[in-house]
Amino acid sequence: MIGLYSLARQSRFLGWLTVLAWTLTALSPSQAQPPTVNPAAPVLNQPFPMGIQRGTTLDLTLSGSNLNDPVQLLTSFPAAITIPTDNNNGKDAGKLLVRLDVPKDAPPGWHTIRLATVHGVSNFRLFCIDDLPQIIEENNNARESAQSVPIPCVVCGRTDAEKSDFYKISVSAGQRLSFEILGRRLGSQLDPMIRLIDPRSGKPIIWSDDAPGLSKDARFSFTFKDAGEYLLEVRDVRYQGGGDWFYRLRIGDFPLAVTPMPLAIRRGTTAQVGFAGPAVQGIPPVSVSAPTDPGVQTMWLSPIRPETGLPGWPVALTISDFEELVEQEPNDEPNQANRVPLPGAVSGKLEKKYDRDHFVFAGKKNQRVLIDAVTQEVHSPSVVYLVLRNAQGNQIAASNPTADPARIDITLPEDGDYTLAVEHLHYWGGPEETYRIVFNLYEPDYVLTAQLDRHDAPAGGMVPVHVTANRRDYGGPIDITVSGPQGVSGNAVIQAGQTSTLVPVRVPGELAIGGHRLVVTGKAKIGEKEVVKKAHVRPVVREALGNLAHPPAHLGEEIVLGVTKPPPFSVQATYEQPEALRGGTVPVAITLTKAEGFDEEVTIALVSPAPVQGQQPPIPPVNIKIPKGQNQGRLELKPAGNAPLGPQYLAFSARGKYQNRDFVAYSVPDPLPIVLPFDLQVEARGGELQPAGLRISGPVLSPYLVADLLAGTFAPFSTAALDLSAVQPTRSKLAIKVKAKRRGGYNGPIALEVRNLPANVTATKPTLAEGQNEVEIELTAPSNAAVGAKGDVHVLGTATGLGNQQNASANFTITVVK
Repeated sequence: MIGLYSLARQSRFLGWLTVLAWTLTALSPSQAQPPTVNPAAPVLNQPFPMGIQRGTTLDLTLSGSNLNDPVQLLTSFPAAITIPTDNNNGKDAGKLLVRLDVPKDAPPGWHTIRLATVHGVSNFRLFCIDDLPQIIEENNNARESAQSVPIPCVVCGRTDAEKSDFYKISVSAGQRLSFEILGRRLGSQLDPMIRLIDPRSGKPIIWSDDAPGLSKDARFSFTFKDAGEYLLEVRDVRYQGGGDWFYRLRIGDFPLAVTPMPLAIRRGTTAQVGFAGPAVQGIPPVSVSAPTDPGVQTMWLSPIRPETGLPGWPVALTISDFEELVEQEPNDEPNQANRVPLPGAVSGKLEKKYDRDHFVFAGKKNQRVLIDAVTQEVHSPSVVYLVLRNAQGNQIAASNPTADPARIDITLPEDGDYTLAVEHLHYWGGPEETYRIVFNLYEPDYVLTAQLDRHDAPAGGMVPVHVTANRRDYGGPIDITVSGPQGVSGNAVIQAGQTSTLVPVRVPGELAIGGHRLVVTGKAKIGEKEVVKKAHVRPVVREALGNLAHPPAHLGEEIVLGVTKPPPFSVQATYEQPEALRGGTVPVAITLTKAEGFDEEVTIALVSPAPVQGQQPPIPPVNIKIPKGQNQGRLELKPAGNAPLGPQYLAFSARGKYQNRDFVAYSVPDPLPIVLPFDLQVEARGGELQPAGLRISGPVLSPYLVADLLAGTFAPFSTAALDLSAVQPTRSKLAIKVKAKRRGGYNGPIALEVRNLPANVTATKPTLAEGQNEVEIELTAPSNAAVGAKGDVHVLGTATGLGNQQNASANFTITVVK
């Protein structure tokens, strides 16, 4: 099936060759050093079995490292958890027994478990809640030793290299059964294949590999003509195996669904939701009431076969803020197009080969419209191709056939109706080929990502949470808030033009040791709209699940805080000056407080957020070692010459080893502002100048008389007969006082220059000497100075002793009058 799929993908564009080159760049010593996972925290291996039947109890042995001194098992499902204390359980760092009692009404599907100890909280591991009885795989690597399993059941197994697992089932004539492997979707390395074998002939009857929409997992439904025993073979298609090649094999008469139908419903509404997939015939829709909580993005629904009461594996229903429609047939032709709102969304299905669905919306000239296909991220196998036509039927846009998911981004050329054609890129069709098309008006936006899904700090301590923003045409500030139980809180800002920050999270002293949920929220004013977003951790989830392309969506929302007992040392970092300068130096005093019995070497390092892509960090990394027996240290921060101005959210980590365990503690001081080396203030906020010469005051004389007087040509009159006190020199000079407020410890020279003066007006260019803070500048208006008011005059200063950094005063007005 793999070969057929690859050939089909090339069918429309045979001859096109696309080479994708991926470059992986590791962090170099010159790059930022963001927060890392607490080394003292527990690390969980994948548990086995990785699930439980609802309404049962399971003794689960966890393995990993740092598992000793447990406090609680965190689960995303309701359960009564017991950690037995007999047989020294809880003292082994590599192994721990926990007992789970799961109620019958626990929600089935994908869940997580984490272990919290007195030293921190672990990574998450997937854990499944199922309705089927759970069976553990036994020695079954040959047909002759096939393991008999009941129907229905779910088998928890692992494949070995170069071997297959065999199971034996007994069926009645006419019995229908579904077989489904959960493997790759669990983060397993297994690329599974299932074969149903007739033991009488030894030949396969039906098999599955890479079933549509299952991330390489396999499944099929089969109705047995003859009663008897049959064999089921499970193996990796590459014949690989080992501890990470685990799976859950579900067997029973249950539906096989790929997606709900529709794929989304609007928040706060109630809708009838059916199912799409290869084996959902006769499955009734369910009534779903979407929550109003904006934090809920996904609901999981299980299709249930009425005859047996057995549920299929749950599928994801998106909770949307759009008006959500469902495709109405017939719409194969443009004149049959379903009308959809803008903004809005529609769910549809390409039910047959060469199927093509049409939708029409009204647009206005110069509207920028985004049309997005949503398929594989919600586990539909469809690969769609989009074509947009205007009211005259002319194609004006199409999606890129080499890009997945499909998108059209267009600025509409005129008012009118626009028709979208939706088809499969490879002309396929079938019961599982569903899609959702979102029609939206383009708006600036941002998406937040928390770089770690777990953080640890002692009660009364602090920990930095690293948050990044993926901006879409919005460059302004984003306020970040971290909140948790009983007063856990933190606030920071991703500054305008920047893409990340560290949020200092304070842990109340009374908060109990153990694991707690965190929520990271961003808020930004974009235009007239306040845009609020929750941070996700999808990259962490993908990596934890073996780089699974599309993990269950809700897993990306889980961020936890582990409250620990105090580490054997704490650290306090103090800036020795309140501000930093580009190209300058900020000394930082480091003080360690050590617990009794600890006196080892500790490494101190600057912790900073990731810089804008392609740029160096505003403050390069720096670290020092405080030797054994000492408690004081000092390091120097050296902001780059192009570091962004404004507050820098930084932290300092202290790492040391105690009793063969690595520990880390953090100091998170108040933000360090990077500033310009001075501010300038002009005391004369405006002034008047007259061009050089004489001006008239007092009685108004004839301009001819004045001209003759000045020329000395009006002889019949004696000058003594004139009152010359009315003729005075003009005020052609003006003095302004400039004061400098020095910042960041800069005490060097500042060269001053007045900018944007009226035409032909000149000014002196003094320099504030080292230690000097004020000076007068003299402005001169010659006879040809331009008359009028100039309101954008300012004084520009240059720090000649610090890389010629510049800053300007506020604008002021100079007026030249006659």
